[in-house]
Amino acid sequence: MPNAYRNVMLIYRGYAFYKMKKYNDAKRCFNLLTPPNSKSSYFSTKYIYIGYCHYYSKEYSQAYTDFNKVYTTSDTSSATKANALYYMASVKRNQGKKAEAIKLYQKVIANPKSASWQKNSAKKTIAALKKQVKKK
Repeated sequence: MPNAYRNVMLIYRGYAFYKMKKYNDAKRCFNLLTPPNSKSSYFSTKYIYIGYCHYYSKEYSQAYTDFNKVYTTSDTSSATKANALYYMASVKRNQGKKAEAIKLYQKVIANPKSASWQKNSAKKTIAALKKQVKKK
């Protein structure tokens, strides 16, 4: 089977497992993707979904690594990079790294490709994190 067909099959299968919250099965599918290089759409698909699986499994360090690959290495659409950035900020928040989370959320707000829900969520989260910092 040619790689392109194999990759498409793995994406659909991995996405189905992801939607069923079978994150380990989804990760196995996405890890089998063979993007030809970091500029390939398969690269961003592979790491964004592996990142989601790690994130929702509360494996935050690995999730951050995956999202960072999409954000810094991949030559993908700005919307995909914006989504990776939003989740990178969420990882830092969940790890209790408030200052790092705030900086990343500020980048989300400043990014013109961030979705409006991401910007609104980032603003609310920054306000909540700043209140937590002041209470200490």
